[in-house]
Parts: sequence; structure tokens; C-alpha cells
Amino acid sequence: MTPDTTLTKAQFQVAYRLADTFGHTWAIASGLQCTEESISIAEIRKNTERRNYRGRPFGLVSPYVDNDGVVQHTDGQVEWAIYPDGAYIIRVHHDPDGEVLGAVLEYQSETKPFPYSDQMVELIVSEHATLMPAQVMIQCLTALEVSIPARLTDMKDVAE
Repeated sequence: MTPDTTLTKAQFQVAYRLADTFGHTWAIASGLQCTEESISIAEIRKNTERRNYRGRPFGLVSPYVDNDGVVQHTDGQVEWAIYPDGAYIIRVHHDPDGEVLGAVLEYQSETKPFPYSDQMVELIVSEHATLMPAQVMIQCLTALEVSIPARLTDMKDVAE
């Protein structure tokens, strides 16, 4: 990622909503909007740093964009990839009893097929999925104004 790396408007809008939901500094402290067709990471950083307490940024001051132009985020429990066309994949992980599992829930926007499938799949639910990861996924989808799949709202905790 270079300082002149840009996000498309569609990419920014998805990234901003998710980042705001999870309290990323660049979204909650900025009030930033993308009024053009793209916005640079440098502009996002500058805006974040200007609005932070005493000029000292804390937390995430801008989204991370990989070499393919995809916004990537992972914090252990939630990860997302947002493509330049605004398509996205959200994965929620779960760590029951210290045992690290892969993604237990995965949601993909309708505009991008999975890299490993020719079929359009929106939601994958693993057998290890519990109520807590479902609530996190619901937060993400609510932020993006996506209809919540019944499979998430009907989910019960495995321990029940």
C-alpha cells in the first residue's frame, strides 16, 4: 500500500459502515465522506489525524488496502474483504474454550462469486456456529442495510 492508494466510492462506503460499526478511529472520528469517484488513503489518514484528540491518532487511522486494491481487515473475530466494485466478503470467527476455529459464518454480497465456486452463495454457516458469532454477523449486515437471513436470526447457542 502506498500513500496514493485509493478506494473507490463503492469500496469506501462499505468499508466506512463496517469500520464505524466496530469503532475504527478513521470512521468514528472523521465524519469523512467520499464525494468523488475515489478517495485516497492519504486523505483519510490526514482527516483522521486532524480530528483526533490533541493531534495524536489512536486505533486504525485508515483502512488497509492490499496490492490487489482490496480493502482487508481482520481483528481475530471479524474479517472482511471489500473489492473495488463494492462487493464484499465478511467472515466471523469463533474461539470456544481456546480452540481456534476457522470462520464459522461467512457472508458474501451478491455481486461477487466465491473464488472456489461457480454458484452464488450468500451465507455459509459451519457446524461450530453459535449465537455470539451470529450476533456479530447481524451487526455487520445491519450496518450495510442488508436483509438479515433467517438462518442467522433463528440460530440458537450450541450449548442450549
